[in-house]
Amino acid sequence: MKSEFILDYSSFSSHVNEYGMNTHSSREEFFFGVLGHCPFCEIDAVLIEKKNDIFQTTFGPWREMNENVWQCSCGWWQIEFNSYLEGKMYWKDWHNSVYSAQLKKYEVNSNAVPIEVLQDYLSKNKDDVYSISDKKMEELVASIFREHFSCEVKQVGKSHDGGIDLIMIDADKQFMIQVKRRQSPGKIEPVKEIRDLLGATLLHDGRNCIFVTTADHFSKEAIKSSNQAVEKNIVESYQLYDNAEFFSLLRLYADEPSQKWKELVQFDRNHIIGTTL
Repeated sequence: MKSEFILDYSSFSSHVNEYGMNTHSSREEFFFGVLGHCPFCEIDAVLIEKKNDIFQTTFGPWREMNENVWQCSCGWWQIEFNSYLEGKMYWKDWHNSVYSAQLKKYEVNSNAVPIEVLQDYLSKNKDDVYSISDKKMEELVASIFREHFSCEVKQVGKSHDGGIDLIMIDADKQFMIQVKRRQSPGKIEPVKEIRDLLGATLLHDGRNCIFVTTADHFSKEAIKSSNQAVEKNIVESYQLYDNAEFFSLLRLYADEPSQKWKELVQFDRNHIIGTTL
């Protein structure tokens, strides 16, 4: 098992304070301390966004706003937003908000890693799919299919499931899904598994099958059996997703947890209260 970790920067800490001639803060480090320095890589992060403006509010007082966003190559990010408080400019009373990403680390085979974080990680580290848990593989397929087909996907896999891990409900149709996480990249998915899912689908009165595997490809007999099942009208459809096809979908719907800062930027939201000069 690899010792690498999945890094998650989607959570954050926040510090809000005020400082100035009229507002004496006991936490001046939030205004004069070092910002944009990654505490994990111990380097200065890249300033990826900088906004500032001076304007007059609709209620009369002047106001200045500044916002900076830093992001490190490891994924860590930080936002600083500050502005004059309502009042005279030369008094320089400031409001300051600092949001800093917090690091969470997960083993690749952890069942605790959030599914959106796992999707993003695997989109960049494809080979680690062979190390994730079977449970997470099922959750991953359910999440991707839910987005791709815009429908409900239920996890039903148990020791007595008869080969069915997920059920996808699309309109009036149910799709019985088998998920196989193979532990090596050179694996070929055999015909036996294809026939097992077909039998389980018929026992559940199903008419549609989907087989998803991390194997490199399906055997010729496996492909032939799935086609015959449809040609003989045993089922309406039998879809096969090998490693390449599965990852083509995963990359389409991989989230970017490191972009969490986009939900926290304040400049544009606050700017609408005034008129730019």
